[in-house]
Amino acid sequence: MRIAHLPSSYLPDALGGTEIFVSTLVDALSHCECESRVVVHGSKGSTETDPKELIRLPSLPKVTRRNLYARTNGSPPPGFEEFLEEWKPDVVHFHSNTQGAGVDHARVLRSANIPYIITYHTPAQSCYRGTMMLLDRVPCDGKLSNSRCSHCVMLGKGVPHWLASIIAMSPLPSSLPDSPLLTYMAHPSLLNTAEKAWFELFHFASEIVACAQYCKDVVIANGIDSERITVLRQALPGPSRHRQLRPIRNQERFRAGYFGRVTHVKGVDLAVEAIRGVVDDGVPIDFEIVGPLASSEQDWFSKLMEAPRTRYLGVKVGEALKDWLGSLDFVVIPSRCLETGPLTLLEAWDQSTSVIGTKAGGIQDFLASAGHEDCMFESGSVSDLILAMKRFLNRTDPLPQVSIPGMNDLASDYAKIYTRVLDSRKSVKVHASC
Repeated sequence: MRIAHLPSSYLPDALGGTEIFVSTLVDALSHCECESRVVVHGSKGSTETDPKELIRLPSLPKVTRRNLYARTNGSPPPGFEEFLEEWKPDVVHFHSNTQGAGVDHARVLRSANIPYIITYHTPAQSCYRGTMMLLDRVPCDGKLSNSRCSHCVMLGKGVPHWLASIIAMSPLPSSLPDSPLLTYMAHPSLLNTAEKAWFELFHFASEIVACAQYCKDVVIANGIDSERITVLRQALPGPSRHRQLRPIRNQERFRAGYFGRVTHVKGVDLAVEAIRGVVDDGVPIDFEIVGPLASSEQDWFSKLMEAPRTRYLGVKVGEALKDWLGSLDFVVIPSRCLETGPLTLLEAWDQSTSVIGTKAGGIQDFLASAGHEDCMFESGSVSDLILAMKRFLNRTDPLPQVSIPGMNDLASDYAKIYTRVLDSRKSVKVHASC
């Protein structure tokens, strides 16, 4: 069975959670009688280090701001039809909703009568702000709404609340000339176009896989049949396994860590402030931060690093990351956005290290299922995070065993979905011929 995967980017150009997920899934599917190719548009340089499964198609044409919002160029993606004719995939698997992997590709697939499925990996696949946090304050129900979404997106761009409210009611059409100001003023109309494209992409999918329960709820809220949606949690490479969380080693000096993208939306500043509060209360604790730091976040992050007992250790991967995780008393995942995993939580657990995380999205699902409700805190609340840290550090009963989904089992589940989709297509053809 041939499966073509469509993420918006891939290794070695990008090293995010979705790219790693697709890479490990492709490897595991090879043991399930599934041959895979990963298709992306364009190149960021030399292709000498490309994985063997990667297929690079010509770059997408330059688009207007209007098309960026709609996530469509309105024409067949360059090279995609030729790839389908040459490689002849049985099923195409979307891992994104972008111009590089979105409704334009789906239209070509429908014309070619090739079925496709979608995995909902991140809030950005439907949320135009990318966080699924309404007005950056509370978890959103995810229902697409031109005015509400416009208001929220404008606030995220730094537009004052009063002006964002006016823009959200703007009647100006999306056909206005392409310019920053006019694009803002036509925002509700632009999102109306984008919403129609989103519904078209998801409506014609044979099946949809949600990486967290809230993802399924969001898709249903936007009018997609629940019977076509399956929840399959994210997984680490290898088999599914259990880990006994490690007790705190040293009561005289604790060590906590954060790892992942170092950005405001991931809530690193919340963790720094909470550590400061715990230290001020007389608890000896060191905080270490690991992960890639974008140049745009440098000034913001430099101010954070003025906090006492906080260090940035750069990027760690492979065994160096595992060794570091295994040396910590706990990891903090303070995301301001609704996570679908995250993989960082599973990676910490895999080294028997406890996690304190936001009471929302996939983080909440994992922690609650492990009996770690006392390790959750209200999203965005430094004071609640301080209390969660203190509860954990004062815990005297044995820490629970946790379950870590493995990609081997997850790949088997995906192989069953691909087979089900193909069998359904064959059944339809038989009935049609009768």
